[in-house]
Amino acid sequence: MAGQTTLNDLKRGECATIDEIVSGANDAELLGALEEQGFIPGEAVEVVQRGPFGRTLAVRIGRCLIALRPNEARAVKVVRAC
Repeated sequence: MAGQTTLNDLKRGECATIDEIVSGANDAELLGALEEQGFIPGEAVEVVQRGPFGRTLAVRIGRCLIALRPNEARAVKVVRAC
């Protein structure tokens, strides 16, 4: 899809719409955990903070603030919204 990137590629303050969640064959647990936290296609997400050395990413989905590791954020494909 044109304009698609990963959540890990967004900068602080950027918002996007979740397009899809991708995972490798061994990452079914990661996929389930992300979906349980609200990472589902169509949801708006905003990068609130980036941790030192890119170790963590704090994102807002609705009224929830969630911390992700880089590998988790790379599994979330988004389309920039603002």
